[in-house]
Amino acid sequence: DLVDSTAADQTAAVLAGKVYPLSLGFVGVICGHRGDLQDSARASEERFFGEHPAFKAVAAQCGVRYLGRLLNRILLEKIIEVLPGVRAQALQMTHDVESELQGYGEPLDRQTSGEKGALLLNLFAKFAGQFGDAVEGKLSNQPLEGPVGQLIGRARIDFLFRDVFARTVRNYDCFAGLTDDDIRTALRNATGPRARLFIPEAAFEILVRRQVAKLQAPSLQCAELVFDELQRVLLLSELPEFRRFVRLRDQVFAVVRDILRRCLDPTLTMIRDLVSIEMAYINTSHPDFAASGALQRPGGSAPRDAPAAVPKSDAKVVLPDPVSAADATSAGDAGITSSASSGNLGSGIFSALFRRQSSGGRLQRPGAELATTPSPPNSPGPKARFPSRRSMGGEADARRAREQAADSFGYAPRGGPKLPHVPSTICPSAQEPSEREKVEVSIVKKLLESYLTLVKKNIADSVPKAIMFFLVSGAGISSDPSRVSSLKDAIQSECVTRLYKEELYDSLLCEEGDVKTRRDTCRARLVGLRRVLEVTEQVRDVLDTL
Repeated sequence: DLVDSTAADQTAAVLAGKVYPLSLGFVGVICGHRGDLQDSARASEERFFGEHPAFKAVAAQCGVRYLGRLLNRILLEKIIEVLPGVRAQALQMTHDVESELQGYGEPLDRQTSGEKGALLLNLFAKFAGQFGDAVEGKLSNQPLEGPVGQLIGRARIDFLFRDVFARTVRNYDCFAGLTDDDIRTALRNATGPRARLFIPEAAFEILVRRQVAKLQAPSLQCAELVFDELQRVLLLSELPEFRRFVRLRDQVFAVVRDILRRCLDPTLTMIRDLVSIEMAYINTSHPDFAASGALQRPGGSAPRDAPAAVPKSDAKVVLPDPVSAADATSAGDAGITSSASSGNLGSGIFSALFRRQSSGGRLQRPGAELATTPSPPNSPGPKARFPSRRSMGGEADARRAREQAADSFGYAPRGGPKLPHVPSTICPSAQEPSEREKVEVSIVKKLLESYLTLVKKNIADSVPKAIMFFLVSGAGISSDPSRVSSLKDAIQSECVTRLYKEELYDSLLCEEGDVKTRRDTCRARLVGLRRVLEVTEQVRDVLDTL
């Protein structure tokens, strides 16, 4: 009402939204003091906008009356928009406060000892049931103070078995930490000083046990992961009453943790036994062990350099006579006769060992029995053909005997060849493998892969079963595991055994210092939330009439 005609035109353009448009538009009013808000002032304001030539076009959108109606409409639309959400939020808060207040319960000052005992038994059964339901996956429709949208309890345990443990065992490399040189070394150690015709089975068993032992670590780790998941379920199974009785909560959690630890020990022992069972007996007769297919080459031919099997009828080995024909002729010319047990012994360490056996344990000097002297013409009987050691004569015979003995035990005479220095550690990897060794290593690797595949399948199946029986079902703490139905029953029974004692009632059911204050606060909040629900009901009824 103070603008001139030129400014009035510009102001009217602004009110019409031509200069700067707004979604809700502009409202023009006449500013005045508090007394101008009466009916006379509002009527004067309406005459001004209706009679002014510049504001006549926007008079319907000006004035305090129009501003009040506009603000009421905007507020009403906002209330209609947010009312469902406000009501739902109020209902949720009311439910939470009622649950919290129910957890605080009524004061126990006037309750008898029998009522306190009944309350303890009820809490034990309620907690054991909630823990069992969480393990079995039956708490999906109940609110938990845990992460939303994540696997918990039995679903997480099944994930550990299938996607973590079983996959790790299946992807385990059968030759992890095992090289071709290790296989060659095992084959040679199993053979010893004897020349082998076939691949020794002892080497295969040693290599299998070495690789199977590596499956024990992931199996034990799987049990530890399940144990940790049960500890996590324990925290999610907390009752609302535990906020009131903190000491009872601590004691119950201690009992459950002790049960889980006692179940874990036989579980780990059983897993170690399962791996030891696989290592104790290498069942090469198993129908799933493809030993025959691994030993055959393509086309059904035997591996090259592989020795042919000897028929049973020709299995007898005939050793050659160590005494040559020339030695026999010279011995006959010298007039030597001996029995069958000592005539074909020859020289060297083996002849010395054989002479020790024939002489009753006394080692005879090599060459002493073969030395001869001419017999006198009138000597009686055949004894004259075997002179005594003293009649062999002199130092020449003794020196010749010492040279033969030295040669027999590996010491070369003066000026002869000498053996090189033998290292303390002999590794077959320092030498190139022969064709025979390459074929043997290839066969052993195929056998290892086939048998370890069978073992991995057994471990991946038996370890989860052992964990479920001893740890998850609670059979590890029972003297008779066949009578244990579930871990829930074991927890309830153990809590009753340890904590259901009359002298512990007052200690376990003792409220914390601020429980009374929190109970009163919850009651006041509950009254306020119920008043909010009543107001929202009234507003909704009013909106329905508009």
